Amino acid sequence: MLSQLLADHAALRRALGFKFRTPGILLRNFVAFAEHRGEHVVTTATVHEWALQAPSPEQRRNRLLTVRRFAIALHAEDPRHEVPSADLFGRASHRRRTPYIYDPGDIRRLIDAALRLGPEGSIRPITYATMFGLIAATGMRVAGSGDRTVKTEMLDAPSVGTHSIDVRVDGDTVEQVTLDIRFKRIHVRPPIGKQKRYPALDLTVIHAAEIGTPTGRKPILWKLVTDLKVDNLEDALEKIRWYAMRWKIEVFHKILKSGCRAEDAKLRTADRLANLVALFCIVSWRVLWMTMAARADPEASPTVAFTASEIIILDQLVAETGNRNAKPATIELYLIKLARLGGYLARKADPPPGNTVIWRGIRRLADIQIGAELGRCG
Repeated sequence: MLSQLLADHAALRRALGFKFRTPGILLRNFVAFAEHRGEHVVTTATVHEWALQAPSPEQRRNRLLTVRRFAIALHAEDPRHEVPSADLFGRASHRRRTPYIYDPGDIRRLIDAALRLGPEGSIRPITYATMFGLIAATGMRVAGSGDRTVKTEMLDAPSVGTHSIDVRVDGDTVEQVTLDIRFKRIHVRPPIGKQKRYPALDLTVIHAAEIGTPTGRKPILWKLVTDLKVDNLEDALEKIRWYAMRWKIEVFHKILKSGCRAEDAKLRTADRLANLVALFCIVSWRVLWMTMAARADPEASPTVAFTASEIIILDQLVAETGNRNAKPATIELYLIKLARLGGYLARKADPPPGNTVIWRGIRRLADIQIGAELGRCG
């Protein structure tokens, strides 16, 4: 009987949108335990005995709460089902687990294991090995003589000047933001617990903080750490400009991975994969460049980004109306037309088309162009 009640309960939960994976496993285990004892209703004693089989207090409490939610649902229709108290094992108290500090040998073994991940010939093992290496290399907190943090050291750093940048805050709205620039050479110590195994480093910390309090968003605060030479404001601004390119690099890799689906390649050799990724890099660069070019100079000629045949096809497929009032014969207009092939709605309140709709549009445009050329040949 409990098995049928559980099946009905699970079906209801899944119909409501819950995956019901872990609770389903626990409840099937409990139902088997109760039916083995010849019971057909939920009892507090059985729940208590079954939950005690878990190896840790946290797992025992998780078992208790899982069955308790099941019992509450059953009790609403049949009062014979008992609802165990949530404090059956005492009141819950959250205790933070003792952190495990990886030593250099642990980190090396972790990175080696990541490099052995499959599939063979993919960039997945390199990605994870790099990620673990970056995590292991970060975490520096203590600075100076050891009784101050990097944050407190930077509070004493004098301002060396300001720098203005343009920030897109909402849709087409571009706001000019002024940043206060500070930098300081700091003696940075390794994390506590690793100071005997790692040397301290002399690094330059650069802070670029927005002056004033913006409305509707968090203020900009960039924190950069470098071992490169920084002697004046111009040196600091050079590093900030490099950092400002970070998001474009992230977007480029997103196009490479999600748009070109580089990780789904099933090539067997590294040479073939390198050739494919090189080709994908060209395609990804074109998508990113077209998107940025239309925003930087929207009134430029479309011929800087589109071939003559592409312009003709876009004119035939996409109407001149409903393109966010873009001016005729501009790169902005034709980029919107391309994005509309990729699903962009081009409503007045919509932000400029992003890379996702652009790469979808390019893919459709390429297929249509091939079909048009085959039609002319036939």
